[in-house]
Amino acid sequence: MSAILPIVSAAVPTLLADCRAALGGQHVLAGERERDHWARTTLPSGTRPCAVVRPGCTAEVQAVVRLAAAARVPVHAVSRGRNWGYGDACAPAPGALLLDLGRMAAIRACDRQLGTATVEPGVSQGQLAAHLEALGGDWIADCTGAGPDASVIGNLAERGFGHSAYGDRFAHACAFEVVLGDGSVVETGFAGLPGARAAGVYKWGIGPSLDGLFTQGNLGLITRATVWLMPRPQARAMLLLRCERQDGVLPLIEAVRTLRLEGVLDSTVHVFNRMRLLGGVAPFPYGASDGSQALELSHPALVAALAREHRLPAWVASAALAGPPALVRASVGAVRARLRAEGFPGSALVLGPRRMALVRGAAALVPGWAGGARLRAQVGKLDLLWKLLAGQPDNGSLTGGGWRARRVQAGSHDPRDGGAGMVWVSPVLPATGAAVAEVEALARTVVHGHGFEHQVTYSFINPRALCGVTSICFDRDDHGQRARAVQCHDALLDRLLAAGYCPYRAAPMTVRRLWDHPVAAWDVLGRLRAALDPAGVLSPGRYLPSPG
Repeated sequence: MSAILPIVSAAVPTLLADCRAALGGQHVLAGERERDHWARTTLPSGTRPCAVVRPGCTAEVQAVVRLAAAARVPVHAVSRGRNWGYGDACAPAPGALLLDLGRMAAIRACDRQLGTATVEPGVSQGQLAAHLEALGGDWIADCTGAGPDASVIGNLAERGFGHSAYGDRFAHACAFEVVLGDGSVVETGFAGLPGARAAGVYKWGIGPSLDGLFTQGNLGLITRATVWLMPRPQARAMLLLRCERQDGVLPLIEAVRTLRLEGVLDSTVHVFNRMRLLGGVAPFPYGASDGSQALELSHPALVAALAREHRLPAWVASAALAGPPALVRASVGAVRARLRAEGFPGSALVLGPRRMALVRGAAALVPGWAGGARLRAQVGKLDLLWKLLAGQPDNGSLTGGGWRARRVQAGSHDPRDGGAGMVWVSPVLPATGAAVAEVEALARTVVHGHGFEHQVTYSFINPRALCGVTSICFDRDDHGQRARAVQCHDALLDRLLAAGYCPYRAAPMTVRRLWDHPVAAWDVLGRLRAALDPAGVLSPGRYLPSPG
C-alpha cells in the first residue's frame, strides 16, 4: 500500500514571502494557532498545514498555484472546510500549503427565468438560500445536512447529494472555471466560448466532457460553477414511512425503487435505521455504558426504552412530494398503493403545510408535566426535515455526528469544538432488498465487533442505486475509541470491497486503502495528472495515488 509522507520543504519561507507580496500579509496565516485551527478534524487523525493562504479571486488562486509549483510545495484547497466525516479541511499529508477559498464568496449571477446561479467556492448553502429568498423565493436550491455554512461547490466537487429532486448535486451543475496545476485556467462545457448563450444550461458542451475530471480528485481547483435551481412548487408535502420491524426495510426498498423508476417519487429518498435516528436526538448514555461495546448489544433494554421515549421505529424513510396540488395528491395515492403491493409492514404519513402548522400548534399547547418538552423536541426534528426538503439548511442536522462526544460546546455548530469523531464508509449498492440485506448483515457484524453502534442511512441517489452511509461515531478525546474507529473503518471497507461494494466518496484514510484495488483507472488518471499538473503540487494523495 502506498504511503503519504509528511511534506518538508526548505522553500516554504520564501514561498510564504512571495504569497504575502501577492495577496497581502493579512491573507497569509502561518502562526501556530492558525495552523492548529486548520488541523482540526472529525476523523481519528488530521494533518497540519505549513501555512494557510486566503486568495480573494481566481487571479490570486493562479498566482499562489504558480508560486507553489515553482517551489515544489504541495497545495491543498478547501472551499469552506466543512467536509464532515470525510476529512474536513485537512490535506492528505501534513505540511501542505492550505488554500482557503472562503473569501471567494460571490454569487456572480442568478438567472430568474431559467433558474441558474453562478457561484464561487466560498458561497455557502445558507448564503445561497437567503439570496434566493431575497430575490422573491421563486427558486430554491437543493441542500444537504452539512449545515448552512457548508460550501455549495465543495459538496458538488465531492459529488455529494441532498434531499430534493436535484439531490445529485453534480448532475445539476455545469460551466466550471478550473485552475490547473500550472496556474492556467480552463472553462468546461460551453463556458469557454465567449458569449456562449447556453453555457449555464447545458452540461456537456461538445466533444469529451471535462466536468467529472475536476471532481473527487486533484486535477484542478474549481473556482466557479453554475448550479441549477428548482422552481418553488405550487404544493409540497413531506412523506414519512415508518416501520417497527427490522426486516421491514426490504419491502420498503423494493417499493421505493419502483416508485422512483415510475417517476412517482423524484426526490432523494433517505432511509434511516433506529440507531442513526437515536444519534440525532439524544447523547450517548455514558452514565450507563462506558462505550466499549455497541449499545444495542450491551444495553438492549436501554435502547428499547430510549426508542419508546423518542418514538423511534426500526426504520424511517423520508421523501419530498412537490408540484401542482393534483399531482401531489395523485402521488400520495400511488405511494400507498405500491407499499401495499410490496407488503410493507409499516405506515405512511404525509405532512403538508397545514398539517405541519397543526402539529406545531398542538405541541406548543402540551404542558411540560404531560411530556410537552419531549413532544416539542420531536416536532423540532420534523421541522428540521421539512426545512431541508424545502432547500433551507439548518445547523440542527449536524447533531448526529456528535453521538459519542462527551464534551459539550455551547453555542457552537462546529462538531470539532465538542470533540465529535465521525468517519463515514459509504458503499454504493443496487437498489434491491437483497443487496441491502447483504450489506446490513456485513456492516452490522463488523461495526458491532469493534464496539460501535450500527448507524446507517440508505439513500436513493438515483432510482437504481443506493448509498449506504455507515457512521462510525466515536469520542475523539478517548484514545481507545479513536484506535477502534480506525480498525473498524479498515475492516468494514475491506469486507465491503471483497463483497463488491465500493464507496462513492472517501476520506483520505479510505482513499489510501482503495489504491490497492482496481476501483478506478488509476494508471489513466495518473497520466492525466502528469499532463495537467506537471509539478504534482495539487493535493498529492487526494483520491489519485501520487508517484513516490
